[in-house]
Amino acid sequence: MKRGGILILSALVLLLMVAAAPAAPREETKVVAIENRTGESVRLEVKDNGGIETIFLGAWQSVSRELVLGEQYVLSYEACDRMNRDAYIVAQDTTLLVLGRCGDGPGVTYRSITRPANP
Repeated sequence: MKRGGILILSALVLLLMVAAAPAAPREETKVVAIENRTGESVRLEVKDNGGIETIFLGAWQSVSRELVLGEQYVLSYEACDRMNRDAYIVAQDTTLLVLGRCGDGPGVTYRSITRPANP
């Protein structure tokens, strides 16, 4: 009986130690809308340090993604008869990335949302 009590007490102490361990700090994120205004369907690749996510967007379609503040993302897609590739660092005021309309100049634009980075 004494041995069973010691075993239960040891398990309880171990459980309390695991429960009291501090959790890893969670990275601060921001929900960002990505709008396809190219007038064409696109296959958008969003690349960060964790890998590549492929998003299929129809003409004039939009999607929201949770992005990490301070993280650099590279966006690549083909539209307007050219390959577009732009890099951005997500800032606190990030809210919207726009894949620009064909004929309106550079591919990805933004509204007071990010600091452009060198791809």
